[in-house]
Amino acid sequence: MRTRASSRRGARFDGSEATAFFQASIALSGPAPSAVVNGDVLEDAYRALLSVGHSPGEARDRLDRVLAGGRSFQSVEDILTAIYQQPH
Repeated sequence: MRTRASSRRGARFDGSEATAFFQASIALSGPAPSAVVNGDVLEDAYRALLSVGHSPGEARDRLDRVLAGGRSFQSVEDILTAIYQQPH
């Protein structure tokens, strides 16, 4: 029986999905909230969430929730720490 993790092992991620999502988010959101995050850090955090088994929608939702707090993040580690400290 294949597990969820093993079925994703061979999947390739080229980043275009994340890039398109973040560009659309910026365009639709208007003025940015007070959260400050480098786009590469945000995209890498998204990829990290996907790599540990989150669906694309769940990964975006978790990023949206942590960014809504207005904090500044300097690294992927900072973002992931904040995400996993939040109640689900």
